[in-house]
Amino acid sequence: MTTRLLKEGSKLTKQADEGDFALPDTNTIERLNELATAKLSEIVRRSTAQERGWRGYDKLEVAAARELLSEEAAAVSGIER
Repeated sequence: MTTRLLKEGSKLTKQADEGDFALPDTNTIERLNELATAKLSEIVRRSTAQERGWRGYDKLEVAAARELLSEEAAAVSGIER
């Protein structure tokens, strides 16, 4: 979601009416994106390694998270998948 906000942030800001929810500034969204990506990467890495305390995640969800991270990395580097 944060990636979408970063890509379309200017469009979404222009469409906001008074009383609508105001989006945070771009720096805040970028920082949230970094934190979320780092945490998701940690979950995938540690769960895949079967580290103690990180074994309770559903394997399909971890695989989906890994794919999401891979797509995100490809988008950042400009590689089409």
